[in-house]
Amino acid sequence: MFDRLKKVFSRPEAGTDVARAAEAAAPAAPAAVAAWARSRGWRCAASADGSATAVDGLVRDHKWLLEVGTSTRRYIQGQELRARAELGLQEDLRVIVVSNTLKNALEEKAFAAYTDTLQTSMDSNMPEEMRWLMMYDEVPLDGLPEHFPALFSVHGSDEATPAQWVDPALARALVAAMPPRPEDAPPFLMMLLRGKLYLRMACDPGDTATLQAASGLFLQACEAALDRLPKAGSH
Repeated sequence: MFDRLKKVFSRPEAGTDVARAAEAAAPAAPAAVAAWARSRGWRCAASADGSATAVDGLVRDHKWLLEVGTSTRRYIQGQELRARAELGLQEDLRVIVVSNTLKNALEEKAFAAYTDTLQTSMDSNMPEEMRWLMMYDEVPLDGLPEHFPALFSVHGSDEATPAQWVDPALARALVAAMPPRPEDAPPFLMMLLRGKLYLRMACDPGDTATLQAASGLFLQACEAALDRLPKAGSH
């Protein structure tokens, strides 16, 4: 995964000056990941038990964090890459971009939960992304790459916000992140929610190339949101 996309985002660029003293005091991250993060001006550290690696920095003065560790979602087996950026967007904006393979799996689970005769209400442990998928309709988008609809679905609380955010450039990057065959696409999800951007996807342990490419895709999505979507307090 990400074999094509990693070439786009492997070029070092000037990063934000971060607190390197805190990194020095934290457990050492894998050498290759730490060297890559430092080349971008980012901080990198491992969890106390060494089970997860975290990279963080700033995008236009907004904090972001990317972690790789044991999955916190049942629909991602093994290792999970998750990212979060505090973008200061209007908190009522809600958009989900999901790989169709994951969307189908989540919808099947939700349907089973509702039709189970022994279950009178939705599982309280059901992740919020599943609830949003059930609540919001898919939004058709025009002018995107030919293969985008086969790979991804976009859902939102309105039609204007997804169209503003998922422009052709971001859509091309998303398509490049996936295998050519839609059925081979791994679990992948990005959400705009509560003024923040979230990403979750499957990630092989020690796959530095995927980490590099995913961070580039995530930051491109952050930039697009900051460029095109209303900020908190705006009208």
